Amino acid sequence: MVSHPGNSLVVSGSNNVGEQILVNAINNLLGNYGSTIEFTHTSNQRQGMDKSVTNLVAEMKSGSVGVVFVMDGANPVFDLPNGADFAKLLAK
Repeated sequence: MVSHPGNSLVVSGSNNVGEQILVNAINNLLGNYGSTIEFTHTSNQRQGMDKSVTNLVAEMKSGSVGVVFVMDGANPVFDLPNGADFAKLLAK
């Protein structure tokens, strides 16, 4: 049993559903829901479109992309799980 329930937070940067479920279960066991985790004020810090990026990478690999524009302040090489591969494709 947790000595101070709700005084912690477990997070994951993974898109793996199994890992996300595990993190949610741990937060539940720690008593974080309703304390450090609440649903009245959401924080949508990452709203990526993984399928669109996956499609872009596939198109880059096939050579069908002539140019890629990256918004100022964005860093797909750092942010993507396959950033090194993206950097190689971007260099083309």
